[in-house]
Amino acid sequence: MATPETVANEPERVLTENEQLRVHYRARLAEVEDALAEAIAADLGEPADGPRPRFAAAAALSAISIAKAQARSVHGATASRTQAVAVLDQAAAFLEGGLAAISAAPARRRTA
Repeated sequence: MATPETVANEPERVLTENEQLRVHYRARLAEVEDALAEAIAADLGEPADGPRPRFAAAAALSAISIAKAQARSVHGATASRTQAVAVLDQAAAFLEGGLAAISAAPARRRTA
């Protein structure tokens, strides 16, 4: 009999075992990242191919992936919505700080 944990892990198992599905999944994630960069760029009033929207979009998708893995690691497949949102809130705070850190001010060069 399937447990909630095995059912919740089934999509990841199928992706792990099927290269064609992994390629398709990565292609869809790239499309999501592009759309997210466009939305962020519109909010910031910047071009979609600019560094801030691209950094933010890539970081957002990575943060969501890490948050999902962290919630599962700590709480298992049955993590509550509240537990998952708490991890996502940490990711959002990180992303907000990152955008502030690379504000429209010119980048400073680091010296060795």
